[in-house]
Amino acid sequence: MDPNYAKLCFVEEYQPDMGTVLDLPLFTNSNTLRNPVYEYLSYPKSAIFFLYLKDLVGDELFKKSLHEFVARWNGKHPLPMDLLNTISSVSAKDINWFIKPWVYEFGYVDLGIKDIAEKNDKYIINIERIGHFPASINLKISYQDGTTEELHQSPEVWKNEATNYFIEKTFYRKIKKVELLDEHGVDINPSNNTYIVNAWR
Repeated sequence: MDPNYAKLCFVEEYQPDMGTVLDLPLFTNSNTLRNPVYEYLSYPKSAIFFLYLKDLVGDELFKKSLHEFVARWNGKHPLPMDLLNTISSVSAKDINWFIKPWVYEFGYVDLGIKDIAEKNDKYIINIERIGHFPASINLKISYQDGTTEELHQSPEVWKNEATNYFIEKTFYRKIKKVELLDEHGVDINPSNNTYIVNAWR
């Protein structure tokens, strides 16, 4: 990703108003909008939505969908849903559950590490979806031996209105700390993104 992404897409300007009355659904009539709301919906929120959607369907299918959209609608007058319908048909995936909250409803991204349990010689990491919008999971695990591991899951894990996702790790390496990495800078409450495992465990 372009290191200047946050600046180019005005994410930093958008952050203070995420989840407030100024954070309207993407499909809001632009004729009724004024800045900064118009700017939020046109740039950062739209960019974030498509980044998560690309992660959901995969890079290749997302690219193929864009090419197909251009071919289908060349010289015509598509509406916004025509693009989303094209992505859905080309990817052959059910993405309506993802589109509905992001496009039509109020909400925000908030993932948190609820707890880390120990059972049957395994760590069970409980990732909680607190916010209404489904988002990707990027997890960094720091072990007591100084090594680290990063794990990724697409928004697919939140399908069927799931609010918890569990990751299991064996006791082969003792966990020191687990962090949710907010790669797009949109998690509304970063205070629950880090979990320190007690050293005596």
